[in-house]
Amino acid sequence: MPMETSVGYWNVNALNDTKLCLRRFARGFDVANAKTVLYFDADDGFLHNAALNSKYPVMISITYLDKGFGSWQLLYDAQDNSNKTFG
Repeated sequence: MPMETSVGYWNVNALNDTKLCLRRFARGFDVANAKTVLYFDADDGFLHNAALNSKYPVMISITYLDKGFGSWQLLYDAQDNSNKTFG
């Protein structure tokens, strides 16, 4: 599904860093071609295949390149809503 909902970028900011041995890969939006969504999936094994059931806090860290204009929002799969807006 990533190819249908977002666009891939290679060597993000790497051309200015000659000491970087591994180039950075990123995904982003292409609004003109209706590619406006990024999906992420945590492996079930991360929590030993057990449901959270709101027992533990979950922290999400996001790093992004602020280029151009626009905004974004984080939605997640909650117990009461599969597209709940964070915040």
